Amino acid sequence: ITFRAGEMSFALPIVAIREIIKVPEIQPSVLNYDYSIGLVNLRGQVVPVLDLAKFLKIPALSSASDPENQRIIVLKIGAHCFGFLVATVENITAYYEEELLPIPSFKQPKAELFRGLLGGAPGLETIFLNEERLLDHEEVMHLTQGHSALYGQPVAEKANVRSLRRTFLNFRLQDLFSLPLGAVDEIAHCADNLLCPPGYPAFVKGVLKMRGEVITVIDLRAFYGMPKLGEATETKVLIIRGANGRYGLLVDTVDSICTVEDAGKIPIPSLLQSGTARLIECDMAEVAEMKDASGVARTYMILDLPRLMARIEAPAA
Repeated sequence: ITFRAGEMSFALPIVAIREIIKVPEIQPSVLNYDYSIGLVNLRGQVVPVLDLAKFLKIPALSSASDPENQRIIVLKIGAHCFGFLVATVENITAYYEEELLPIPSFKQPKAELFRGLLGGAPGLETIFLNEERLLDHEEVMHLTQGHSALYGQPVAEKANVRSLRRTFLNFRLQDLFSLPLGAVDEIAHCADNLLCPPGYPAFVKGVLKMRGEVITVIDLRAFYGMPKLGEATETKVLIIRGANGRYGLLVDTVDSICTVEDAGKIPIPSLLQSGTARLIECDMAEVAEMKDASGVARTYMILDLPRLMARIEAPAA
């Protein structure tokens, strides 16, 4: 997951992130650090929030970042959670380990937090953070444990409630859908004019070349018989794996990353009536309802990726 703090781009592995939320109301904290901005209530758990730019002593942006784009990246240390405030979450990016370049050290503060540099165009490089060093950093441990001592254990732990939690990537395709975050290799931009070989099904948008690999891009609107999207400025391609290789799923926009308890998901009922909805229902296993950061309940339709890919790959069988 890549994100920005100050004028710089950073990355953390997906497995290190519990969830990413919009910035809710932040309460003041009695533990005062220059980089601590307060507390948020995350489903009954008190989570301290640190300003990543201030924590890493990054110069402030030349112009103020849009508060609407700000996000809190929530990580977990044992039973304790903490969040980093970032200017914006950018993308999911795949990389090869050999692409990670070492960063020269001059004994600068917190140098151990940097794993390496992911190359890009000049000025667009990404610093890969070391999640293990980040989670056991003395200042972070002191802050998270201090807040836990002050405000007590999470409500769910007090009640000894154990419910499996899974993280999902939410996206829009006319409505709001989700895929398990671990099923998405990366998110790519969609070129305007993709090459589409003759004889391909109508739902194939074309092929996309990525790092020497040819990926078939599936237009999910066409696949489900939805009307074409008018202004397609934020369309993204979700790179996933099927039985016959990697595919790209073209979606209207990527919405967010959320964590949902299994107890909050229900099997798909017989509530989808239209022809398009019934086609979608074929590829859905569950729906999940939870409140977003603004307190609005949203229903996420969770796609069954193996079932979807079996139908997509059927014409090629």
